[in-house]
Amino acid sequence: DGHNILNGISRFQNRRGVPLTHEEGRERFEREMRRLLANLPLVHGYIIWDGKTAGQHSVSDNVTAYYSGGVGEHRADNYTLDLLRFRKQQGETDPMVLVTNDNGFAAEAQRLGATICKLHDFEAFLDGPGLP
Repeated sequence: DGHNILNGISRFQNRRGVPLTHEEGRERFEREMRRLLANLPLVHGYIIWDGKTAGQHSVSDNVTAYYSGGVGEHRADNYTLDLLRFRKQQGETDPMVLVTNDNGFAAEAQRLGATICKLHDFEAFLDGPGLP
């Protein structure tokens, strides 16, 4: 949940006490995801941002950033839920983990098979020694 992450984890809001722009926070989070998954080529990270224009770009071989497109609230949330529905319809069984503190969004995602990771747990993971 990109909005939750940017607004709920301080490292994506400022650097050494200097506020980051929204775009700088996004770029910093994308770098963190690339670093986290660098040694896990079979794990794919999906970063879904709100954005007026739908699109995507590769962050690394196994991390992709998507922009939801459209206008209004919850665009990225709806995009994420559509992705989960599609995976479920396709019979995909690989685990999906959604990072969010939004309880309503989390409940819907859980019904579609996602495991929920709260922001404080994700932040502790980012602060940890990293993945193998």
